[in-house]
Amino acid sequence: MTAHDTRPLEVLLAALHRVDPGSMWTVDTIRDELDAAQLTASEKQTAIRLAITGGWATPVMLQLGDRPVHAAIPSVHPPAHRRPVGVYRLTGKDLTLGAAA
Repeated sequence: MTAHDTRPLEVLLAALHRVDPGSMWTVDTIRDELDAAQLTASEKQTAIRLAITGGWATPVMLQLGDRPVHAAIPSVHPPAHRRPVGVYRLTGKDLTLGAAA
């Protein structure tokens, strides 16, 4: 992974510093920081996926009958027109890229 490849994740981890460990968050929670860094929608999605695989965040799951589903709520960002955004929980892992678990 190159420095260019890690930039979206670094931006996301920096933005998550204002979220308390164990707290739930969505892209709306940290939208100002992500938008200031001019991340594309694809970069935001990739950063969230990397944060999950890296152990910094977990998707909030709900049970729907016998099926687990990723919790989502309507976006409060006007251009999103209330489209659903995924809900995540911040783990207690150090928010520094390359930090030990």
